[in-house]
Amino acid sequence: MYLLHSFLTRTGNTRPVRSRKGPVFAIIISVLLFSFCLSASAEILVGYGPHRGVFKTVDTDSPDFKRRPVSPNRVSPEFSGITWTITYLDIDNITGVGFDHSTKGADRRARLEDALEYVSSILNETGTLDVLVEESQTDGNGFLAAAGTYYWDTPSFQTGFAFEHIDTESDPHGDFEDINLTVDFGRTWNERTGAPSGSQFDLISVLVHEITHGLGISSLSDSSGNPPPTFEEKVYTTWDEELERDSGSQDLFANGIGGDPEFKGSSSDLISNDVVFKGADATTDFGSSPPAFAPDPFDSGSSLSHFDDDLTAVMTPSIPPGVTKRVYSSFEIAALRDVGWSNASLSSEVWVDFSKSAETGTGTSSVPFGRLSEAIANVAEGGTIKIKGNTEESTTNEMPTINKAMTIEAVDVGETIRIGVLSGKWSLTEWLRTLLKTFEGTGDEGYPESEGGF
Repeated sequence: MYLLHSFLTRTGNTRPVRSRKGPVFAIIISVLLFSFCLSASAEILVGYGPHRGVFKTVDTDSPDFKRRPVSPNRVSPEFSGITWTITYLDIDNITGVGFDHSTKGADRRARLEDALEYVSSILNETGTLDVLVEESQTDGNGFLAAAGTYYWDTPSFQTGFAFEHIDTESDPHGDFEDINLTVDFGRTWNERTGAPSGSQFDLISVLVHEITHGLGISSLSDSSGNPPPTFEEKVYTTWDEELERDSGSQDLFANGIGGDPEFKGSSSDLISNDVVFKGADATTDFGSSPPAFAPDPFDSGSSLSHFDDDLTAVMTPSIPPGVTKRVYSSFEIAALRDVGWSNASLSSEVWVDFSKSAETGTGTSSVPFGRLSEAIANVAEGGTIKIKGNTEESTTNEMPTINKAMTIEAVDVGETIRIGVLSGKWSLTEWLRTLLKTFEGTGDEGYPESEGGF
């Protein structure tokens, strides 16, 4: 969930849950809480609406209960091996707002697919994930966006339905989505691939953040260390399992004597500004355990579910207008591995278009980076950088350093790509040939003065 940078309102988070009596599904969106219970004979849906203060219970055995039909308008884009089945309730219900807006809806839907394309490129998985996009809010008074996943109400540490669907290659529950998403379009949004203006919130950044909550980067703990009251059992996330006090290295959540998860700390630990994520891969990448967001007072919906807001990361609790956070820091990718996404890594294929050097990309074909240095930093070891060069602006004056094995390709270009501009320009082929000589030790730094160099 995202906090508005200048407000104390917060986005929410979606999560389900299974009792020993049967499955329970819980979604938490800001103060909106849904849980779905399944006893031996029936499923029960319990809903809590924000500001209403009342619960609504629906028995699936009741003749009044109707399962949600398959949307005739759903779309199923495939990115890097993952097929995302997306249902937009704005479109199904012809709201005319949000993702169904007559002039802005198409751009908004495209930005969600841009976010999913980037996330897919990092996960390196195959399978299907179902996303339900709720009817958009338009009042501009609450969260920017809210998303999450479901969990079973069985005492355990869990990553959630999205992970389970990919990991087991089986839909955890056919009647419910893997990720639930809501966006408030009452704010001023940047709904294009370019950089936002100083007054715009960047839609791609917020959507990457929210989808990541749906992947399980989220805490189920309240201010006392307990899971939400809709859970009958002690249910926490695999993210919770990796939280500890930095001073003393005390686990906050761990299995108890009976094997069920327990809160091992105190409520004061959760507002100590001294909580870290101790996942092994994230700790190695960061150089120490990266700090989690644990302010005083406890900020329900944000505390423990994010990295600290002082870090350069997608998964911090707030984003100001005019700022982009579209690409994970490397320790965030490592944290995805720590919570279960074992194949998460830098992208094996990264795209660059020098004509977009003033923009902030994600490195996908749809939203390429504008600078070669960004591509080099975000491509996996042994991966491929593809430079789009079919425009006259396919020139960069960067001084890129290659620090890992990779392949660099020019796409649809001939000789239009130029690398390095001082007294002259090098073609991509000339630059790579010079680098190769340098690596082989046959050149004097590899940059002949007569060619201009870097």
